[in-house]
Amino acid sequence: MSRIDESIDFIGIRIAVLTVSDNGPGIAAEERDKIFERFYRGGADEGDVAGSGLGLALAQAIAERHCLTLQVIDSEVGSTFRLS
Repeated sequence: MSRIDESIDFIGIRIAVLTVSDNGPGIAAEERDKIFERFYRGGADEGDVAGSGLGLALAQAIAERHCLTLQVIDSEVGSTFRLS
């Protein structure tokens, strides 16, 4: 069964860091720079990836417009993203 965890850490009065992790198959190291590109669909060659490849590109663009950064973070299991 899939699991998603989230946490919000407050640094100072007006700074928060949102971290979201899952226990899925993760993101290969060589794909981490590509996943924020428009229309990139990791693992699409295997045919098991749904979607258009716009989700993370849009999320990153929205974050940037709010002067935030969206990053994929190294994790031993699954995927971890940080918005700060």
